[in-house]
Amino acid sequence: MSQKLLTEAPLWFVIFCIITALLYSFVLYLRDRRLKEISIYLKTVMGTLRFVAVFIIAFLLLTPVFKNLETTIEKPVIIFAQDNSQSIKLAYNDEQLNQYKQNIANFLKKMEEKYKVQIYSFGEETQTTDSFSFTEKYTSFDDLFDKVQNDFYNKNVGAIIVASDGIYNKGVNPIYLTQEIPCPIYTIGLGDTTIYPDIAITKVRHNKIAFLNNKFPIQVYVEAKKLKNKTFNLKVINQGTEIYSDNFDINSNDFATIIDIEAEAKTVGVQRYTIKITDLPEEKNTANNFKEIAIEIMDSRQKILILANSPHPDISAIQNALKGKESYKVEYFRIDDFTGSLLNYNLVILHQLPSLSNSATKILSELKTKNIPAIFILGAQSSFNNFNTLDLGLKILQASSSYDESTATLNQEFALFEIHEDFAELVSALPPLICPFGTYTKSANLKVLLKQKINSIATENPLISFSTNEANNAAKICFISGEGIWRWRLTDYMKNKSHESFDLLINKIIQYLALKQNKEKFVVTTEKIFQENQNLHFDAEVYNDSYELVNKEDVTLEIKDKDKDNKIYNYIFDKSEKAYFLDIGTFPLGDYTYSAKTVFNNNTLTKSGSFSIIALNTEAENIVANHSTLLSLASQNQGMFYTENQLDSMFVNISDNQNIVPLSYTKQQFTDLLNLKWLFFVILLLLTAEWFLRKYMGAY
Repeated sequence: MSQKLLTEAPLWFVIFCIITALLYSFVLYLRDRRLKEISIYLKTVMGTLRFVAVFIIAFLLLTPVFKNLETTIEKPVIIFAQDNSQSIKLAYNDEQLNQYKQNIANFLKKMEEKYKVQIYSFGEETQTTDSFSFTEKYTSFDDLFDKVQNDFYNKNVGAIIVASDGIYNKGVNPIYLTQEIPCPIYTIGLGDTTIYPDIAITKVRHNKIAFLNNKFPIQVYVEAKKLKNKTFNLKVINQGTEIYSDNFDINSNDFATIIDIEAEAKTVGVQRYTIKITDLPEEKNTANNFKEIAIEIMDSRQKILILANSPHPDISAIQNALKGKESYKVEYFRIDDFTGSLLNYNLVILHQLPSLSNSATKILSELKTKNIPAIFILGAQSSFNNFNTLDLGLKILQASSSYDESTATLNQEFALFEIHEDFAELVSALPPLICPFGTYTKSANLKVLLKQKINSIATENPLISFSTNEANNAAKICFISGEGIWRWRLTDYMKNKSHESFDLLINKIIQYLALKQNKEKFVVTTEKIFQENQNLHFDAEVYNDSYELVNKEDVTLEIKDKDKDNKIYNYIFDKSEKAYFLDIGTFPLGDYTYSAKTVFNNNTLTKSGSFSIIALNTEAENIVANHSTLLSLASQNQGMFYTENQLDSMFVNISDNQNIVPLSYTKQQFTDLLNLKWLFFVILLLLTAEWFLRKYMGAY
């Protein structure tokens, strides 16, 4: 650190400060006749005290400051990223794996002597850790490079070292993820690139939902390497019963086939199916010889009707969000072409109806009198006079036919159903909807999910809301107070490379509305099928006699494992604004039943159900290392590829890289002497000492 004294006036003005202090002291002590009895020595001491005090005060008038220059040396950061997925563990025995861990620990210890080292593990997610379990269920490079760029933006990163077998089964090829990374990437090739004789179930295609007494298809994709002229047996087992078995011949050393199986839905509920290939003696990896799937068998599907005043991209967005959902059957009509009855449907979606050109009186009357759940999507074609007369819980009074562009803000107090965190993060990026400008009148039963923000001004006007006046036996109604939600689906894809967040919102809305209304006081909801790496999540609601949500009492949950001697797990729900929720975390594989219980008005309320945890063995499907990906990743990023036995060579190469050097930063800081409190006390001490001597010598 270096210091330099600066003043606002030229520094040679210090001479005037000295002259001023000398003159002041000279006049006060050498020309004052009252001090002639005092010795020259004491006068000199008192004069010196006065000289120093006056000099400091005069010098401070020049506004002096200290300029501090502090130089910081930043060592280069070496980022080490370890593939922590199961495929690494499957490629080694325990002794080999422990030896690799020790070699890496020694390598990183040498690195830390010269560089700052940051260690990550990656697989399902990226974590800061130096402990590797090699148990993660899939491999994705996306999160790794995103985290590196976020954590080390504008930092002195010397190099990134990626230790992996090059196998990725989620996300995109890593060579497309590193264009924004300015440092070299070195790769360590793990695993075995040798292709051994192997047969594997690579994929199973099936419906998530089937309907009772119907037959449903299962497609099994099988691949085999170096097993020509061998025969394998494929079985499908449901609840301990073999429902399918057949033998197949392998006619080449690079064999692939698709086996079509037809199964029958005989029992309502979640049914788990194990698809297994008999192990062959020549195989080294048999972990990819089976897959588990689970299918929910339902009594019937729900029918959804979309009625529109005219074609609109919003309708296509909703249809695409529901496409492939086996639990829904969706039909679309223009209002002028529809001649059926609403009683045949569980839910009606009305796009800009009633409209300025069609009041849809008959349809709306049937909708209201038969208490059929509905979604009203409002827009420029809507007739708000006719809409308001329906008295459904929301009215919009327009003084003129004008519209606003309204963006969305999330109502944090919304509790009718859980909002997925991915959609909550997406809300701020959603483009505006075209919403009617006017006065919005809301009933007491209207629950708002999204509010309107107009020109960056937050309002209480609802953008998506729900009428929940079920105490009067009224159907649930959703209002989307604007058109243009098709842009939301496109934005979701641009931000997240999928439509999942938008589609999930639409499905959540429809699931809430289309569920058969009941007057149960206690409701518990959860998924029927979980993969082994998914968290178990439960929601619960308790209603009073007016069918209003309450959550004063505790709700307990008992989960019973049907596969392990009925082992029991007990939990207590957490409370949200008006309801209950419980996130348990991951659970072991198996079939489970649950029973939830609470007390309301001295009555015990219970709810029970079942769910299944199925295996996820994505990493076992292929354990042949893909070193070509790692080689390409290194070569396009000014790095080099090494095997796990070449760690010393990698250390030498990185150490010799002239671009991986420390950086020095100079920080400039100014300290104003006027702000130094100790100077005040120095001046006070000098003047006090002088005053005491003068008083003692009788000079006052």
